[in-house]
Amino acid sequence: MDLVLAADRGHVRELRRAARRPEDAQKVRLLREFDAGAVAAGTLEVDDPWYGGAADFERCLREVEAACRGLVDHLRGSA
Repeated sequence: MDLVLAADRGHVRELRRAARRPEDAQKVRLLREFDAGAVAAGTLEVDDPWYGGAADFERCLREVEAACRGLVDHLRGSA
């Protein structure tokens, strides 16, 4: 299984546009699609913490870590 992971929908659009074939475009997914809590809440984009404070960076880290745990589970299930 090939995956290309993106942080937000803008990244997904650009990556899919750059894909050479339609089947390659379908390999592009949002990282937070692998976090069941984010899926349930409908918050699939990773918010950019750049202009925020420490709390924003900590929230972003928690979001990415939760998604990565789900991603590892997904990859283990497809192996």
